[in-house]
Amino acid sequence: MIELKERRSQPEGMHQLLAKEIEELNFRLENLGRIGAMITSILDIDTILSVLLEVSLQIVDGEVGGILIMENGKLMPKIAMGLETEYTNEWRVKGRGSLLEILMAQNEVICLENAEDELETDNDKMNIRSLIAAPVSSKGDTIGAIVIANKTDGQRFGAKDVSNLATLIHFTAVAIDNAKLVQLKLEKQQMDHELYLAEQVQAALLPRKIVEIPGIVCNSTYIPARQIGGDYFDIIIKDEKHFAIVIGDVTSKGIPAALIMSAVRSMIRTEYRNGKPVDGIINSVNQLMCEDSERTGGRYVTLFYGHIDLNEMTFQFINAGHPPPFLIRRGNDELIMLNSPGTIVGQFPEFRFASGSVILKRGDRILFYTDGAFECFDSKGSMLGWRNFTEIIKKHKNLKPSEYLKQISVDLESYMFDKDKVDDTTLLVLDLMQ
Repeated sequence: MIELKERRSQPEGMHQLLAKEIEELNFRLENLGRIGAMITSILDIDTILSVLLEVSLQIVDGEVGGILIMENGKLMPKIAMGLETEYTNEWRVKGRGSLLEILMAQNEVICLENAEDELETDNDKMNIRSLIAAPVSSKGDTIGAIVIANKTDGQRFGAKDVSNLATLIHFTAVAIDNAKLVQLKLEKQQMDHELYLAEQVQAALLPRKIVEIPGIVCNSTYIPARQIGGDYFDIIIKDEKHFAIVIGDVTSKGIPAALIMSAVRSMIRTEYRNGKPVDGIINSVNQLMCEDSERTGGRYVTLFYGHIDLNEMTFQFINAGHPPPFLIRRGNDELIMLNSPGTIVGQFPEFRFASGSVILKRGDRILFYTDGAFECFDSKGSMLGWRNFTEIIKKHKNLKPSEYLKQISVDLESYMFDKDKVDDTTLLVLDLMQ
């Protein structure tokens, strides 16, 4: 009877032990689930790493620990709680090599139960008895490592600690990915807002489509390749008989180009209103841009600037490396290119610009443009080119001012198929009415 009683008591003890283990497992899973929910709700990466280290020390009952982050191909100390992580790059596992290199290669939790026998630290005072380390990942790439040493109760890290830390690292990877996505979204929203403001500023700097000058009809179209373009044009009116006209193209696109465009516009307007002659204005702008060349990243501007005197019917101009405008005489098929010896603005401080001039007549038409008007491509990848562009200009030269620019734009649309190859395009037409 006694033997039978002992046989019966053994299964009951095993059942109780199993029930206790299941209860502990459920409790551990519930705790890890709550911890995971907390970590994945954090949207700041530095905070995520701090919480990771603190919680990891708690769930594996570790004494000290630290986190290292990958910078320039090397793990560098990020956060430490009692562990001198700056020395971990020198730690070696006997017979296997660098601890961190092994960790990064295996990409899984490493547990050294008897670290005092397995780990070489070059520092006997560290007294590492047991050690557990794990990689920290984001989007499948290892971005760092967490290292924890010694249990507070004097025991050794084991399989349960490895499992707990691995689960926590998984939650951390999700949290870091979420934080990066949120950060990217916030940065995009900020960039979109800045681009919107810059676009509004740039639009305010460009002249109105209808410029009110007696006897002059002016039409323009401006198509930026991006939200913010690098093309620039302006009409500066002194009085009913005198005004300046400018068209330019800043190297690059986006906000940097728009800022340079704004600066050039301000310089030209200031110099014009100070009464400087045509060559004096462009030489001054060139000097100022060359002085700021380092701060502008070596960017430069192609520029055409001219002054029209309707009393004398003269057009004095400087072409600074810009595609030459065309003077179209009424009843004449010839396109007269308005050119003068010059170079780009903002690169050669010693260069001195000299102006050219032409006599205007009532009925003349002047077409100004940027290189995007002919450096554009159709659906077959063929570029419009200079020759075809001039044929389009000639084809529509007898149209009224209100229709001329519209028809040129229609013809150019078929050559703006590939948006990646489209440059900023500006067209500006000045008609001297009879």
